[in-house]
Amino acid sequence: MNLNSRGVASEVLRIIPLVTRKVAADLRKSDPSMKLAHIGLLTMVAQTPRSLSELSDLHAASMPTMSKTITTIENLGWVARNRSDSDRRIVLIEATPAGRAALREVNELAIAPIAEALDLLTATQRQKLSAGLKILRDTIAEASSEQEKESPTSTSFADRNSQ
Repeated sequence: MNLNSRGVASEVLRIIPLVTRKVAADLRKSDPSMKLAHIGLLTMVAQTPRSLSELSDLHAASMPTMSKTITTIENLGWVARNRSDSDRRIVLIEATPAGRAALREVNELAIAPIAEALDLLTATQRQKLSAGLKILRDTIAEASSEQEKESPTSTSFADRNSQ
């Protein structure tokens, strides 16, 4: 295995689709209404309510596309649109109790088959994998944070929604 940064990055990019396909297939089997993209948005708004423009910026999607996607998960009862208390012009997308329950269900559906696969590893292998994933998560989060600070998109969002 190539241990330079590009080699490791290439390996990460080969693994992500494998995990994503596994999770998506397990979701389709259990509940066809659960789409991975919807779950990603639901996860974001469950952490903190967000405006449609912020979600569009974060997903590099057009406003009409994001609006249609939000309407789809709104029709499932997973999100609600509510006016911001601080600025009544801003509509925030928030997770509903049903949306939070769907996230808990998805979490279980996604974790179980991956946990089964990881059961084949030794405790030492799982510990090493966990440590490596933490390093990857922290590194990517830090790089993303730096990129958001420099991004004109995040600046324009901040300008549009300054407190």
